[in-house]
Amino acid sequence: MPVNLENKFTRENYKRLTLDMQDHQREIDINKASIKNYEESISHHREHQKQPDVTCPNCKHSFKPNFNEQLAKELEKKIFTLSNSIKYREQQILDIKEQLDLFEKWFNSLEEIN
Repeated sequence: MPVNLENKFTRENYKRLTLDMQDHQREIDINKASIKNYEESISHHREHQKQPDVTCPNCKHSFKPNFNEQLAKELEKKIFTLSNSIKYREQQILDIKEQLDLFEKWFNSLEEIN
């Protein structure tokens, strides 16, 4: 039976952990949706990259219309950052689940005593 010397196994702590886990999951869902949008933007952006170059009649500068390599790189950085955030939050959820398992053991042990 887990020991509750620090008064860790309380209803308030259990509720807080549950809410924290829900918050992490909500953020994961938001981040995954953002990643999907960014990936679609990059894909669309890369389609413009495949288009032939256009040459300005005034200065003879050649470029790809509607393509900005810097924008694609910024979106890739955002995806990387969000992916790391997802990994962190997934680990937080695993840690919270371990704590909730201890709560269950505590509560079950109390029921056994009664």
